[in-house]
Amino acid sequence: MAFWGSKGSKVNLGQMIGWVGQQTVSKKRIPNGFMNRSLPHFKKYSLYPADRGFVKNSFYDGLNQT
Repeated sequence: MAFWGSKGSKVNLGQMIGWVGQQTVSKKRIPNGFMNRSLPHFKKYSLYPADRGFVKNSFYDGLNQT
């Protein structure tokens, strides 16, 4: 369906079977909008990919709460 353009895209297909990848807000990485961190449950000034919006699971495998 993605190949013929009827539904979805190659990016959607990749997210279903591979990694969801880097999430963006306004074409930028997730900003530090909560006191020097992206969400309140992350450590301050953390630069770990998961803390800045990178999702390594696929929709097939399931996502974690963050």
